[in-house]
Amino acid sequence: MNDRFSPGFMDKISGYRLEIKSVRMRFETLNQSNNKPEKRRIMKKYDFKDIEGMQAEVTETFSDWSEEITVSQELINQFAELSGDSYWLHTDAEKCVKSSPFKTTIAHGFLTLILLPKMPTPLSFEVTGFNNMLNAGSDRLRFTGIVPANSKIYCRSRVKAVTGSAKGTTLTLEQQVHVVGEERPVLVYEMMFMYM
Repeated sequence: MNDRFSPGFMDKISGYRLEIKSVRMRFETLNQSNNKPEKRRIMKKYDFKDIEGMQAEVTETFSDWSEEITVSQELINQFAELSGDSYWLHTDAEKCVKSSPFKTTIAHGFLTLILLPKMPTPLSFEVTGFNNMLNAGSDRLRFTGIVPANSKIYCRSRVKAVTGSAKGTTLTLEQQVHVVGEERPVLVYEMMFMYM
């Protein structure tokens, strides 16, 4: 009988298989322990009536940058049609090359403003216990630079103020939009929202 098929040979093969399986299991266990997901940072929580607690979040330090978005000429054209503002600085690339100081079309300031919800910057805390959260307006809006067509923009924010009233708690969030790579913001907006 050929030795390859003898019972002793088959026992050896089975033993090797068990050893390989054991080594594989130890490797997988080690790999899993080395690649454990980082513990999620526990977010502070404030009841919306805890004005003093929330005021501790007021800071001069801005958040990390949001995701980048591209302000394409197509997007600018769509906003021009929607808003009725088809001024050539936004829509006529040829004329801009000849006559604009920027030599290219630029986004409308209000287009940059309405793109803010597409660039969320998470707060470092959570507000709880409220029934409604309303946009209460703005204390400040400045268009401080231009957004050339096809630029990438992103946003960062900071908590500027927390105040209370009989109606609820108002949080003022300063948001700055920059063209990626530029130090000076193109938009500064202080958004106020009220927790009730």
